[in-house]
Amino acid sequence: MTHKYFEGKVPEGKIDAVISKKIEETLKLYDERIERFNIKEAHETVIVMLHARNGFVEEQKPWTLAKNKEMERLGGVLRTLLEGIAVAAVLLSPAMPETSKKI
Repeated sequence: MTHKYFEGKVPEGKIDAVISKKIEETLKLYDERIERFNIKEAHETVIVMLHARNGFVEEQKPWTLAKNKEMERLGGVLRTLLEGIAVAAVLLSPAMPETSKKI
């Protein structure tokens, strides 16, 4: 959708406050687990964060926003999702370097 509606660029838009807070919580928990050398749980924290995005997508229905030409709101939804994906790619890069590069 980013390519189709925003020329492949991260859209301008407001990141959802609830999701932003969850990203911050994920970063904190990830750091705590890494400091204890609990790599598996640190990575699970990231996976849980990504799964939470599924509910956000279902709730926001970006396909409907696009259909209704609600581009400002669509931009915010996509920006929020891309932010979470970018954070996940960075956090998982030590375990999945090639996959993280592709993201």
